[in-house]
Amino acid sequence: MKVNGDAAVIADAIYTEGGRYVIIEIDNTQKMATNREKIAKYKRLIALNVFEKAPYFIWLTTTEYRRKELTKLCDGLNARILTLREVE
Repeated sequence: MKVNGDAAVIADAIYTEGGRYVIIEIDNTQKMATNREKIAKYKRLIALNVFEKAPYFIWLTTTEYRRKELTKLCDGLNARILTLREVE
């Protein structure tokens, strides 16, 4: 997704359900700083009213610590953060 050079994000997976985008992000090897930047870009896209309805985010991560960090970063977003153990 890109808006006039203002913000651009490439999701790991995206689909629509009930007229709302569901954005899936896999946090496997990237640094938390990369996640922080990506979440900030998503928040910017939402602020620019790129989406008709605010998207729903699903983050899949490796550890409970990373889940807690992602939960803090996703404050204000409709997001669910799961660990690999929860989807095995």
